[in-house]
Amino acid sequence: MAEFRRAIATGDLKFAPFSTYALGRVLLQLDRRDEAMAALREAAYSRRSDLVARAAYLLGRQLGLAGDFAGACTEYRRVLDYGDPWYSPRAALQLGSCLYMLGDMQGAQEAFRQAVADCDRSRTADASVLQSAFLSLGIVVQGDGDRDEARSCYEQAMAGPDAKLRGDAATRLAALVEAAGTPEALDAAQALLRSAIEDGHDRALLVLADLLGRHARWHEAEPFFRRALDAGVVGARALLGELLIRLDRLPEAEDCLRQAQAEDDDQSASVCLAMLLMRKSCRAEDLEVIRTWAIETPSYREHMLPTDGELARIVQAMCAGQCFGSLQDLLHPLEPSADLEEAERLLRRATAAGVQAGPRLLAGLLDSTGRDEEAEALYRTALAAGDERAREGLLKLLMMREMPAVLDQGSTSPEIDELLTACARSANPMVLFSVGSAYGLLGREEEASECFRAAAAAGNSTARAYMLLESLDERRREDAELLLRSLAVDGEATDFDALEGMLGMVAEGDEGRELLARLRRVRVSRGRDSDVQAFLDLLFSIT
Repeated sequence: MAEFRRAIATGDLKFAPFSTYALGRVLLQLDRRDEAMAALREAAYSRRSDLVARAAYLLGRQLGLAGDFAGACTEYRRVLDYGDPWYSPRAALQLGSCLYMLGDMQGAQEAFRQAVADCDRSRTADASVLQSAFLSLGIVVQGDGDRDEARSCYEQAMAGPDAKLRGDAATRLAALVEAAGTPEALDAAQALLRSAIEDGHDRALLVLADLLGRHARWHEAEPFFRRALDAGVVGARALLGELLIRLDRLPEAEDCLRQAQAEDDDQSASVCLAMLLMRKSCRAEDLEVIRTWAIETPSYREHMLPTDGELARIVQAMCAGQCFGSLQDLLHPLEPSADLEEAERLLRRATAAGVQAGPRLLAGLLDSTGRDEEAEALYRTALAAGDERAREGLLKLLMMREMPAVLDQGSTSPEIDELLTACARSANPMVLFSVGSAYGLLGREEEASECFRAAAAAGNSTARAYMLLESLDERRREDAELLLRSLAVDGEATDFDALEGMLGMVAEGDEGRELLARLRRVRVSRGRDSDVQAFLDLLFSIT
């Protein structure tokens, strides 16, 4: 360094700037960052045009690593102004990344496009720079909704030399392909991920395992989760714990989640473990209530999960955070227990760590144990932070609190009315049914019927049964037949339990039981026309 400093001291216009740049690089290697940055800045703003690009580029990299993305952008733009064939593609790529971090998606897209163009023009550009530019451009244009260009970019990136970048591109392309939702798309996504695994991309093990799990192919998923765990892929242990829950291997799941929590300080593992502990605190009859919610949630329908009534499925839905409003519907408060205390500690920790669903999940636990004031505050906190599902829990809490006045006066507070209106726009069929029921209690039949229709169309079997009775009452045979067929083909045991009570409104005693028996036969025959018509004849004859 002494020689560099002597050369700098001479003030020679030819050698001093180069020595300043070289000194900056040495100081970086010695981790003397402040001195290094000063030297690089001096070199970047010297009169040696051949040094400006390389010094400004290195300065930009250091600023970016320090989180000063705006400062880094300034330096990368200076590099681009010089048009250096080696540094320009790299500077454009880094500029795009910094603009992305600053939230300027349009600017990032333009920079990544420039990186691709500069690579095409430059004979000295590294092929991995072009590969990275295509991958980055694909991410940005996909976020902008252009799936076709994103797919093309990922395919270009998969043709590059860097194995890690190829794997990243393959996993993103697989997700894009899978989104088509067809069996062929699922097969194509799997093929992409298996190819990435063969190429040595360990992260693809976890992505493939997760894909298989989301399509209920849990036994196929487990070996890939374990391979990802052996390869040290971050997050593998927590996801394996969730998988073991779905396989109804609850003791193994608990051990796995506790280990993930201890080793990785994984908040997703903590939340999942809390749900498992809460499940252990529920009574059997309450689990059936939660199950009714679980099988109606969008995640189940989106991922085609089975609805065969196994208790493990309840826990899976709970872990996915899809049905925690249902804790408001428990027939009994959760009994105090060591498991419940631990679950509360875990959820409080997740909330403190900034997990978005933490306040809502904790509010569900508190409300189910009779602490509605703290639960209300948490629901409001969650809603203010953008967790829209908290609105459902807050609505139920306020409805239960004000129920005596609601029934007595037939009206609600302005806040409840606003919450009802918002929840009536939900995509969750069980929420729609609950809102319809609330409107029914208030005597607002038109709004109740609208919610029931929306819930029935979205797959809520209880709402379908209500609509069936309405069709019978109004003598609309065609509508009744459509609803009956949907119940007969899609029905679960709980559908018929709900319908059995409703049939009591139509026929009591032996006639009601005969109706239910006939409906079960219709279900078994998968809606054979003669059975459906005979059943409808019986229903209309009684009503």
